[in-house]
Amino acid sequence: MIHSKAHTIFIWLFILAIISYFSLFLLMFYIPFAEQRKETDPPISTMQQTDTYLRNWNISISAQENYYASSDHSSFGEGFRYSVLSGSIGQSNPTRDKQGNLLTKTVGSGTDMNIAWFLCDVWDALEVPEEERCQISQCSWTLFRTSNGNKLLIASLKNSNTVYIAEQIL
Repeated sequence: MIHSKAHTIFIWLFILAIISYFSLFLLMFYIPFAEQRKETDPPISTMQQTDTYLRNWNISISAQENYYASSDHSSFGEGFRYSVLSGSIGQSNPTRDKQGNLLTKTVGSGTDMNIAWFLCDVWDALEVPEEERCQISQCSWTLFRTSNGNKLLIASLKNSNTVYIAEQIL
């Protein structure tokens, strides 16, 4: 009798383990790791995305969004965002982010290796198409950083109304 009771428990545990394994395996395929808007997709609310920048960085943006890509922030709260905008950005001069962390602001123009590496990380993580990538050598830019590693880059193409925004959230 003891042998059959232990055998039954073993079988139930084995079945539970198999179900758990396959559930996790299937879940891997349903978690979106990156979402990208394409021309055929329904438009994303520009207000929703620009409100995110205002909420996170205290930066007000009132431009038309032409391209947007974002990694999935729901799991760990970490990831990247990238936007291409038409129009001008009315930047305020924020000193703190939404959590109250002090912001470090760096302003520059043209190619900077740290900016280029940061952009490459964002583009690679989000698989941003070549035609949506900015030519940093032709831009003036502002980089905001927090002490915990979050970054926001705003790059404006010279002699154009195109603005690129890259964000890293840690």
